[in-house]
Amino acid sequence: MTGNFKKFSQSGHLPTLFSSFLYFDVSFMLWVIIVVAAGSFFRPIGGYLADRVGGMKLLTGLFLLIALAFMGLGQLPPFPVTLLLLIVVMLSLGMGNGAVFQVVPLLFPKQIGVITGLVGACGGIGGFFLPIILGTLKDTFGFFGAGFVTLGGVVAIAFLVALRLRGRIKRLLTSAVEA
Repeated sequence: MTGNFKKFSQSGHLPTLFSSFLYFDVSFMLWVIIVVAAGSFFRPIGGYLADRVGGMKLLTGLFLLIALAFMGLGQLPPFPVTLLLLIVVMLSLGMGNGAVFQVVPLLFPKQIGVITGLVGACGGIGGFFLPIILGTLKDTFGFFGAGFVTLGGVVAIAFLVALRLRGRIKRLLTSAVEA
């Protein structure tokens, strides 16, 4: 979530989406700033919520919300709906970032440094490929919606995996506390 949040917002994809699909002039950058800021400011809120309700529970819900928002974006709705869905995605990715860094020390208490480094590296690599994948899907299918639907499918898989692992992780943490 960390790299995808950063790269999705900083890559050329949002400006390309706003200028090509939504036909904005240079002023579209204001909309990009709004979307990026939304996600950035919600990182600590995600950490706070993860501390209150549990990181895996929060991540599971966020994965579902992100998947649904990406599927909605895949329909290429009118600009106000597109902007709202992009803000929902970025808020959710930002909160997910906070939740991930709440979960890591619980699952890997003796390897926090290396695991958070790996999380950041994986996020950076994923974020690097995100605009390439979105651009390739747009070129292949001829519209931006294909990339959003694909992302929605990938995040839906992450939701199902998180849903399945949530119980196991809870049992693991409970047994570690009792030991």
